[in-house]
Amino acid sequence: MRRRSFSLLEVLVVVALLCVLAAFGAAAVLQKREQAGKTKCSNNLRQVGLGMVQYGDDKRFLPHVAATRTLDGDNATTDTPVSVRALVWYGYNDNPEGFICPDSDDSYVPIGDANVRDNMRLWGWNGAWGAPKSIRETTAPWRDGGAGGDLSLVATPDLSYALTRRGYNRNVASNKLLGADRAARGPGGQALPGDVGNSPDGWNVLKADCSVDFVSPEIDFGDGKAAFDHMVGTNKGEGALPLSAVGRPK
Repeated sequence: MRRRSFSLLEVLVVVALLCVLAAFGAAAVLQKREQAGKTKCSNNLRQVGLGMVQYGDDKRFLPHVAATRTLDGDNATTDTPVSVRALVWYGYNDNPEGFICPDSDDSYVPIGDANVRDNMRLWGWNGAWGAPKSIRETTAPWRDGGAGGDLSLVATPDLSYALTRRGYNRNVASNKLLGADRAARGPGGQALPGDVGNSPDGWNVLKADCSVDFVSPEIDFGDGKAAFDHMVGTNKGEGALPLSAVGRPK
């Protein structure tokens, strides 16, 4: 018997169907990967919050550079990097890799120095530190004020989160904002007006009860500004989180 071969049209139809199935499969894999990145980013921010709260339990105040009633500096200062590094220095967080959101452009610098791995007080941003070991391991971040090698928030390449500029004691209400995703940075490491957070469709926001909410672009503070231009606390004068170069709205 004569065997019938496939026509060119039939082959093209099969190839087209396979391409469609492959496209759907790739989209599903990409969606799962994005969701995994968001979950990891949220968990990392929650760990920062847990370290801040534990720090506050022991020292009565959450990490903060300025006096309690004074706002910390904005994203052009070292205040947030110093505050986060204090969690490592005092032993409330021993995983600097967790300061990186996988959805951001930041990158973790592995600890290659055995002395640093054994003594995390020697650890510094981007693997750099300008002071001798004898000074660094005995000088708390608050005392060196960032002079030992800390960079500003927008210039720190391995910190994906920002802390609130307002200082709190341990009795802070559970709904207060402690931190959030840092704004994405433009050329030269500068945060630009309208920049979004680590995720292109919203912000992870950390509360004082260590819960993390995802704030979507639909959030409107009623001030006529785009939602991503700033992130403010829940009370007047609470201070803007240093997420972008745009200041607190009037």
